[in-house]
Amino acid sequence: MRRRTFLSLLPAVTAPLLAKGRDRVLVLGAGLSGLAAALELSEAGHPVTVLETRQIPGGRVLTLRTPFAGGLYAEAGGIAFPDNATNALRYARDLHVEMKRLPESTTPHIYYLRGRRFRVNPGEPGDWPYQLTPKEAALGPDGILAGIVTKLNTDMGPRTKPNWLQNAGKRFDRMATIDMLRNNGASAEAQELLRWTAWYTASADTQSALQAVLSGMMIGLPQEQAAHAVPGGNDALPKAMAAKLGKRIRYNATVTRIQQLKDKVRVTVREGNAIRTLEADRIVCTLPFSALREVEFTPVLSKVKAEAVAQLKYENVTRLFFQMKRRYWADARVSGDASTDTSLMQVLEEPRHPMTTGVDSPGILEAYTQGPGALSMKSYSTEERVRIGLNDLELVHPGAHREFVSATHQVWDNAYSKYELGQFSAWYPELIKPEGLVYFAGEHISTLPGTMEGALESGIRAANDILHR
Repeated sequence: MRRRTFLSLLPAVTAPLLAKGRDRVLVLGAGLSGLAAALELSEAGHPVTVLETRQIPGGRVLTLRTPFAGGLYAEAGGIAFPDNATNALRYARDLHVEMKRLPESTTPHIYYLRGRRFRVNPGEPGDWPYQLTPKEAALGPDGILAGIVTKLNTDMGPRTKPNWLQNAGKRFDRMATIDMLRNNGASAEAQELLRWTAWYTASADTQSALQAVLSGMMIGLPQEQAAHAVPGGNDALPKAMAAKLGKRIRYNATVTRIQQLKDKVRVTVREGNAIRTLEADRIVCTLPFSALREVEFTPVLSKVKAEAVAQLKYENVTRLFFQMKRRYWADARVSGDASTDTSLMQVLEEPRHPMTTGVDSPGILEAYTQGPGALSMKSYSTEERVRIGLNDLELVHPGAHREFVSATHQVWDNAYSKYELGQFSAWYPELIKPEGLVYFAGEHISTLPGTMEGALESGIRAANDILHR
């Protein structure tokens, strides 16, 4: 019998994590929030062990390199970091990860809306197939949304103020995103235009307007804000963070139970066929609530935390990646990016840092579908998704069938947290409090929900709570 097989047949055992000293901390999850928490704690001298259910770090930061040819790659998770992503930029600098600004597009953006394909030059008004007001038509969807979100951010004030959520934040949290647009002057036709052309509006009828405002601070607003990404793939950042932690990370380790005792926490972990029990002085739990629902807590969580874990929803996102023989859309001197009301929703050219500007070089077009559209795409087989997506891509960038080489996809059931009316202001103040010896973090427990910077912010906050308790 092989040693590994023999060990898997043994009963669960309690394995001390590390030698005694400062607080032994278990971090659950090796996404950006878990990695940030682990780095901050280990730098401060705390013995840390990270438990990650997958074989790689990064969580929802995921770079795909297969089946693409010619060194091409695509982001299947987090796409970019804006200028005000101070934590991401700091980690990149400290860990010697090259993070560069994405080049500003100088070519027309393609729209396919209400059965019509048209292009809009940067900085110029578009011929929108909507009955917009003259001001809305001049601003376009990006300008309309930027004006609203900038105003609301000003009304809400800095998130660093202790009472920021008690003031304007609560008011925004009680209304849906679509109501926020309406209450701030967006016409009915402008609301419909924004459904298809803006981020965080796919579930505008049910999603808290507060989350749209907070996340808008990170996603391309204000308009002049530059975005950053890692040439070669954003997964370089979590990989560098994980490399610094080294053997402190245990992969293929799935947490199934968290038991709080008087002065320690006991965690049951499944590693392959083996069930093990680890003990620590404190825990930082960064698991998405969709995964945490499968974990048993003893004693059970307090009322508000239990409610949040059970009820928080996550946005569905389906991402299709089409490798093309050549960047044929450049023949027409237009951007590969497009906004549509077809099954594709947003079309993005990958990678975001262009590897070439040559028309005859291979390229990737991505279809980023979220919300109800993503649920529809999820119900199809892979072959049907590709067929539907390719047919719609032909409408947006004619020539897709001719130039198509291969496709791959990524389906997210938990792409990012989706707070509904009143939930953020009701839950967030309790979620950032420790539950005994357990501290919670993740993009879903940040002031920038749904973003990579929010994930980092939350991990640092949880680590600081332990360091300064």
